[in-house]
Amino acid sequence: MNSINEIEKKIEALRQRMYELYHADPSNENLLTISQELDHLLNQLDQFIDSRQAKAWNDHSNNDY
Repeated sequence: MNSINEIEKKIEALRQRMYELYHADPSNENLLTISQELDHLLNQLDQFIDSRQAKAWNDHSNNDY
């Protein structure tokens, strides 16, 4: 699995690419594909963060007993 930093770097690169394409040609056919890739990475980041928070919560809960 990718690290959080790798995912964030990929997200930023795709955002920049999408921004550049949009400003060059708002009807560029590749915008949809890049947008979908960006959505996938954002979902991946969200899942990664959720899993880390759940693990931290479980670790914390286990230490209370």
